[in-house]
Amino acid sequence: FEPNSKLQNIYHHSFKESGLEAIIVPSSVQYIGVGAFHLCYNLASITFEKNSQLTKIMRYSFVATAIKEITFPSKFASIQFDGGPDLSYNPFSDSDLENVYFESDSTLQSIPNGMFSGCKFLKTIEIPISVKVLKKNSFYGCSSLEKITIPSNVTNIEENVFGSCSNLKSIIFHDDSKLNYIHENALKN
Repeated sequence: FEPNSKLQNIYHHSFKESGLEAIIVPSSVQYIGVGAFHLCYNLASITFEKNSQLTKIMRYSFVATAIKEITFPSKFASIQFDGGPDLSYNPFSDSDLENVYFESDSTLQSIPNGMFSGCKFLKTIEIPISVKVLKKNSFYGCSSLEKITIPSNVTNIEENVFGSCSNLKSIIFHDDSKLNYIHENALKN
């Protein structure tokens, strides 16, 4: 994209099945549509420009990409994802994602339903302090995840959040944790 791009949206299937290897998303982009980078097998790098306005990504956005690391911008707030029984709708299913970070001034309130489900290579995620809820299935099937720290503001951990995380050995809670509810099946399987 050109420097100082005014692009606001990357629409549905914009780059689907392209040979794209890397992308720098202009700071003006607010929305990434359904399957925007779906099946971009060679896409290994996504960078959001400083002061990114990105607030929403849609289902299938990064399915089957080679992205190993992503840092979400501070304004990122939601994923449009129905989270039904087929968790392959999540934005990162079948991707190579290993590390997830959020900018330190993140305003994200919850890790959405199924957001990282099936990310079998996910090893590291730094959940922002702003998060209050870990929604259903948010890390379901993340079989490489061994350790996770739950920020103190998290009050609810819903069903199957860590279901089928077969290598999860350690969940760390802060001393000043506000947690008041863990669903009985949060760690199922």
